[in-house]
Amino acid sequence: MNDVIEALTLENEGKKAFDQGEFERSVQSFTRALGIADGQKTDENFDYPRFAAHCNAGLSGALGNLGRDKECLSAAQAALDFFDRCGAVLPGSFFYWVMAIMNKAVAQLNLGDAPQALEGFQRARSMMLEGGDSKTNQWIKIADQGISEAREKLQPHSSTSKRWWEVWK
Repeated sequence: MNDVIEALTLENEGKKAFDQGEFERSVQSFTRALGIADGQKTDENFDYPRFAAHCNAGLSGALGNLGRDKECLSAAQAALDFFDRCGAVLPGSFFYWVMAIMNKAVAQLNLGDAPQALEGFQRARSMMLEGGDSKTNQWIKIADQGISEAREKLQPHSSTSKRWWEVWK
């Protein structure tokens, strides 16, 4: 049980570090929490899958803020593997679920996959409109910004392209 307490403490440290903008420390705390908790998978009193999904959602945000987009994408997907199966029935997991979707979309956008990013931002926005609370407005604004950026990347940039008749000049 001491390992479970240590893992939960590290998860909280990861959240605090993230909130303080100390993203490297946040990554270290979440990573250590996941490593310790991994040894507790069989403990009947510990909801390891949910814990790991929460940690991976937070980890994906910290990695994204460090510009480590491929790792962010991987952590977000690890969280979504759980949330997409069980998230709708778990109280207290809604914003972790949305966070993982948003972090994945940001990473996809940064890695050049604007179509998938757009889909992710739209999904997160829709979920927040359906099931959000007082935090929702801030998250919707972030999703709207992501939607705009993804759409912009999907549009051809006519200002940098020559028109057909300009080629002959």
